[in-house]
Amino acid sequence: MTSLTYGVMFKAEMVQAYMAGVKTQTRRLKGLDEINQMPDSRKFSGWMWKDHRATACFQSADSILKVKSPYGFDQDTIWIKETYGVICKVADPLCWCETDEEIRENHYVEYRADTGNPYPGEWPAEEAKGNDEAPKWRSAMFMPHKSSRFTDIPILNVRVERLHDITVADAFAEGVRTNYLNQRPDWIDKQSYAELWDKINGKTYPWSDNPWVFVYEFPKYQKE
Repeated sequence: MTSLTYGVMFKAEMVQAYMAGVKTQTRRLKGLDEINQMPDSRKFSGWMWKDHRATACFQSADSILKVKSPYGFDQDTIWIKETYGVICKVADPLCWCETDEEIRENHYVEYRADTGNPYPGEWPAEEAKGNDEAPKWRSAMFMPHKSSRFTDIPILNVRVERLHDITVADAFAEGVRTNYLNQRPDWIDKQSYAELWDKINGKTYPWSDNPWVFVYEFPKYQKE
């Protein structure tokens, strides 16, 4: 059976958690808009398969809603899309590189998760701001596969659940580390994850909505 690969966007802090070897899960909403309009109205009833594509089935009293797993299933792979910058090593700011070979030889990719800087490259922020010649960070949405530094990450398991079903172990596997003190451990980790979730997804499906999510598990990052 042929495996497929999927690009998955990670925020900088989640890339950092993955690189630290503490993130081995990600929860995703893609494809679940319809069911999450009324998440209490259906129950997950199992998976269907066609042409190696896994489809989650959600049962209501009188119908079944089918949603394809957006990032594959076991034995497929993912690659991480993150905020990045393409930096020209040529001294002339009006880069003359035209051919693919020239671009490869005279450019390098920098990643926002590594620097946290407002601009990529060595430009001071006060010089780069408003300067059309200064490099800019590019959205993870548009990262090409060839620019990714984390590829061929195998999917170990996929499941469907409600967001509040996350356990303490799951919260840690999501890369959450807490700053709370003198509180119950289960509250600490779930509260920390809830805050992270709302920071990323709160405008569309906040923690309080308890939406359905796809949960993808993958191996711990091993630095080469």
